[in-house]
Amino acid sequence: MRTSISGSPLRFRGLKIAQTWKCNAACEHCAVAAGPRRVEHLGLPTVLDCISDAASLGLATIEVTGGEAFLASGELTHIILRATELGLVSIVDTNAFWALTHKAALARLKLLRQAGLRSIVISTDRWHQKFVPLDRVLYAIDAARELGIGCSVTICVLANDHQALDTVWPLRERGITVKLQSIVPVGRAVTIPAASMLTCSFAEAAMPCENLYFPTVGPDGRVTICCAPPQWFPRTTAELCPLCLGWLAKNSLREILAAAQDSSLLNALASLGIGGLYERLSESGREPINLLQRRYFGRCDLCTTVLTNPTYLTPLLSSPSLRIENRGCSDDAHAVVV
Repeated sequence: MRTSISGSPLRFRGLKIAQTWKCNAACEHCAVAAGPRRVEHLGLPTVLDCISDAASLGLATIEVTGGEAFLASGELTHIILRATELGLVSIVDTNAFWALTHKAALARLKLLRQAGLRSIVISTDRWHQKFVPLDRVLYAIDAARELGIGCSVTICVLANDHQALDTVWPLRERGITVKLQSIVPVGRAVTIPAASMLTCSFAEAAMPCENLYFPTVGPDGRVTICCAPPQWFPRTTAELCPLCLGWLAKNSLREILAAAQDSSLLNALASLGIGGLYERLSESGREPINLLQRRYFGRCDLCTTVLTNPTYLTPLLSSPSLRIENRGCSDDAHAVVV
């Protein structure tokens, strides 16, 4: 049974599954523009097959994200049961809209705990709280703790975001792990003034990214090296970008991930970050000085700037140390492999 390419830096650790982009909320900052009107949905049989493939490749976790995973709670139970049966740790991302009271939160989570749910990751911030009050988040946290379910919270923030403290303090008082996350201007977030967002230098954005070890399956069957923004690329862009690993309509998840672990470009990205790919560009004689002079909205911004722009991508793919083979995902999509 194959678990990873020997010596490959790109050792996948877990799988994220966004079964739907449907959500009770339509947050202004949402990178995938999730909301009540979204209808995309990955069928339960396909999701269960993906979980089996993930287990066969030695991945350790299944994280159900979205959209809002709790909108299809019946299917969510089956997903967690399959993961548990195969020895995978199950995690669910949510905005906790369902936690109307402490009692309601306990009832929802108890069924999932019995199925094997190990942890929940709750998203809340100034945008989420227009749709889901912070009280519901606190009910969900308290219920999870009572049931022995792990819990952490992700808060998206702006630059100098003092308002975020109103959310952080009640959570820290409960001893909850809080992750602060910057915003990338993709999806619905393109409407937020760029001047209000957190930015960083090339050196900060060019570091290796942990998200590469958790590929994502989207509602349309695309498999990407990470979650948003490649999940939100138009299909024509996605098919030509190395961040899109393949499509379940063409190949199984097992085949797609195994091929990705052979990719010299993705292995360089995993071990060295975009900084390592920048060195490849320099070696090609096409050093993109303008990349060094910009500010970025985090690693995602720099990564997509390089890997969706033919000016940068073409010399990487034509580097003497790389050769190109057809990925089999579309007529004009390619993978870079050793």
